[in-house]
Amino acid sequence: MSISARARPVMTVGDEILESFDDMLRRVGFRYNIEKIKVIAIEDIPQLTISFSETKPVKFGPFPKEATFQAPVWLMRVLKSKGYVVVHRDEKTDDMLQPTLDKNLVPLPGFFYNKTIDWLDTVERLTEKGMVSDQMGKRLRSRFLSFFDIRLKQILNSLSLPLSTLMKSLTEEERVIIRHVHGLIDAWEKAVFKRDAP
Repeated sequence: MSISARARPVMTVGDEILESFDDMLRRVGFRYNIEKIKVIAIEDIPQLTISFSETKPVKFGPFPKEATFQAPVWLMRVLKSKGYVVVHRDEKTDDMLQPTLDKNLVPLPGFFYNKTIDWLDTVERLTEKGMVSDQMGKRLRSRFLSFFDIRLKQILNSLSLPLSTLMKSLTEEERVIIRHVHGLIDAWEKAVFKRDAP
């Protein structure tokens, strides 16, 4: 009697790179989700019971409307999806989105992109509630896209720097792609210049 195993698709080098890239981004996302972020209650929050599979349930709250408190990002997202909280303005990243003519990379906080996306989502929710003008929300999103375009060009222009120097100026999210790009450049140089040849 023979047992036939289902053939596993053969992964190409490109597939392996994308899988590694996705895995590293998930790890960055996980680390960000356990960071604490300042939030403000936009509705009264009743006491909540949070259950984890292997521990006793944890009680959270209650908090009155307009209360300010710190919460892990994963909990902030749950509370935000229920309409209870938004990210506090102390967490905004607007001042870092200023256009610059400087070609040098300015260091940014660790989880800058994740934090900015959460802040833009907060502005969008406040716009839906009529607490922020639609024009302001669009202006912030446009500034972020312009900033991202300039930042990407600065990163590409900095690829010739030693990796340890470059990494000091990058966010957690940017480090993921630069590790892969530097690995590809090294492999390309070895292939083209045959540095490892006897």
